[in-house]
Amino acid sequence: VSFLVRANVAAVIAARTLGLPVVISERAQLSTHLEGKRKGWRVWASKVVPRLTYPRANHVIAVSEGVKLDLIEEFGVRADRVTSIPNPYDMERIQRDGQAAAEIALPPRFIVSVGRLVDSKGFADLIDAYAIARPAMPLVILGDGPEREALAAKVDSYGLKEWVKFGGYVRNPFAVVSRADLFVTASHCEGFPNALAEAMALGVPVVATDCPSGPAELLDEAQATGARDVYSARHGLMAPVGQPTALARALEQMSDEQMRREYGQRARLRMAAYGLAPITERYWSLIAAVCDSAGRLRTDAARPQPSAAEAPQPAA
Repeated sequence: VSFLVRANVAAVIAARTLGLPVVISERAQLSTHLEGKRKGWRVWASKVVPRLTYPRANHVIAVSEGVKLDLIEEFGVRADRVTSIPNPYDMERIQRDGQAAAEIALPPRFIVSVGRLVDSKGFADLIDAYAIARPAMPLVILGDGPEREALAAKVDSYGLKEWVKFGGYVRNPFAVVSRADLFVTASHCEGFPNALAEAMALGVPVVATDCPSGPAELLDEAQATGARDVYSARHGLMAPVGQPTALARALEQMSDEQMRREYGQRARLRMAAYGLAPITERYWSLIAAVCDSAGRLRTDAARPQPSAAEAPQPAA
């Protein structure tokens, strides 16, 4: 069992050489992910190896329906050999960490966004949208990355240095996010948006771009909304990718306290479907089926349930 592109390629080659069944898991919308990292012929070259190896896995786990469709259409994986299983979340731990003291000083009320400061996360679009909307609450951005200086310069150019704060990397982002009035993400692409899901688990209302893939599945229970403007999804507001003006309108709409309260309640209820136990069982059931079809013996003792201490750690 493997995760991430290079590990997946290596696992397929090794398993086929050794005559073992192999399950690989793709965590990103691979086409968009590769195009964001490379240009020109390098994009084509980087797609060749997954196209040659992924279809030879016994089964592929996609982290979302959008990732699943991309693997089928762009990488030649047979539809009956790919299954969508979303990320699991330890709701009790997220709630507990959300009640801890924050590591950084926070304004009484604020909007928060979390992620690596790289182009694909759309922080430049978010700052543009914030400058257009001029909400009454400051914007706190958690995370670090190579785009930090450029983003800080953009904030300065708008005269928003006192309104947009860069909180950097924090060990416990939940303690910050839980105290926010609104969570917003302007990502251009995702596999499955962990920071968005974690904010929802904390009952924070959210605004997200309708990027491939994952946000629409979380917020509207659909692969994508197809909206060209602000879209009122079931569990949050959505805006088109790369359109700061539309994102600004979503921020303006979320200035309504009653709307935020209602969407916060919906967000928390939505995350009940992403607990540890049901997602874990889906993994073990699929792995067992692959082993059975490959003629490998298995026992129920090989299906442990993770404790809260063994749960995946959140990314800041």
